[in-house]
Amino acid sequence: MASIKEYLRKKEQNKSESMSQRIIRHRLQIIYRTLLTVILAAAVIIFIVMQIKNRIYETYEVISSVERKSITDAVTLAFNGNVLTYSRDGANCTDAKGTMLWNQTFEMQNPMLDIAGDKVAFGDYNGSKIYLLGTEGFLGEINTNMPIRSFCISQNGVVAAVLDGGSVTWIYLFNAEGEEIAYFKNSMQNSGYPVAVGISPNGKLVGVSHLMVENGNVLTSVAFYNFDKVGKNNIDNYASGYNYSDEIVMVLKFMDNESAFAVADDRIMFYRGGEKPVMQIENLLSEEIQGVYYNESYVALSYYDITGEAAYRIDIYNKDGKMEDSVKINMDYTDIKLYKDKIMAYNATDCQIHNIGGVTIYHGQFDEGISTMIPTASNTRFLLVTGESIDTIELK
Repeated sequence: MASIKEYLRKKEQNKSESMSQRIIRHRLQIIYRTLLTVILAAAVIIFIVMQIKNRIYETYEVISSVERKSITDAVTLAFNGNVLTYSRDGANCTDAKGTMLWNQTFEMQNPMLDIAGDKVAFGDYNGSKIYLLGTEGFLGEINTNMPIRSFCISQNGVVAAVLDGGSVTWIYLFNAEGEEIAYFKNSMQNSGYPVAVGISPNGKLVGVSHLMVENGNVLTSVAFYNFDKVGKNNIDNYASGYNYSDEIVMVLKFMDNESAFAVADDRIMFYRGGEKPVMQIENLLSEEIQGVYYNESYVALSYYDITGEAAYRIDIYNKDGKMEDSVKINMDYTDIKLYKDKIMAYNATDCQIHNIGGVTIYHGQFDEGISTMIPTASNTRFLLVTGESIDTIELK
């Protein structure tokens, strides 16, 4: 009798285990099918996105057009998606519909400007005033009391100005209200002459390229200054720096609050660090650079194309110093713009748009000569600014 009970108990146990295994297998099958569905859906989405991203456009359509009055000897630029026009007599900003956002008058012999996001600064070379404006209009005015040699503005409105003090050169920091934040001096004997200056978007880091001569040899010193807590205890707020023999570093820019780059005659250097920037990589260059362009993600260097296949070659680096793409441009260009993950080269009548790491999605001509081409929030819409109109176009 006991053996029969034991047999029935084991049989019931095996049946229970078998049922549990079937339930587990069923659940695993559901999970596998769900994962497979998700993976297939993701693959389809990626495929569709890549198809859209790398779609090649052959022409364009004018969606809207508004009249604009051109100003003789004026320069027209893109400014935070708007149209910025300036001359010796002043500057104005209009939106895509031609509506005047602001108009600022001034008198300058050699006007200079710097743009950072929705902030722009105007100053006269050898003058003593810097005007600060945003998308909404006037922000403030800086009186330097010394001749201006160059300046740059951060996205939060801090201005770093290189001022001529006679035997020494001063670098002053001002806020948007024109108030002095900090300053330090440079002399040719000690630190060298500042030939390039850059400021981080948050205004906390300033980079300066100093040109020096030692024993008859040219030397460039790239120095970073921290105007936050870290730099307060250091002389002149010095944070870090590097020397480059027989080099002239003419370009020094910040891509974000922790990434900067510098360009010399035969190399490009990338730095990383929000407190004390450290050089991450140095790429040597064997050809003469024709132009330097950048945004928050990429740096582009243009060269003449020595292969003869095109007019120019543009090498594109990410903020870590890795080359992401090399693009051939078979036309003379008046400007190159990096926006999102695209690069755009154009002149008055021709345009070429390329996906970085992808394909050339558009290469065509314009019906009218343009002075400026401005990207919009849409990947396929642009503003074409001519002497008589602002045209919104859609690639087709």
